[in-house]
Amino acid sequence: MIMIAIFVVMNISVTLSLQLSLRNTITKEGRVTISFKK
Repeated sequence: MIMIAIFVVMNISVTLSLQLSLRNTITKEGRVTISFKK
């Protein structure tokens, strides 16, 4: 159960970071490469 909870939290954090990176791509494309490297 603990592993499943951690997996869900990781998925949520990844999706949020992807949404933020997509919003940054519209303004600055340079941040996309940095966000993907992280």
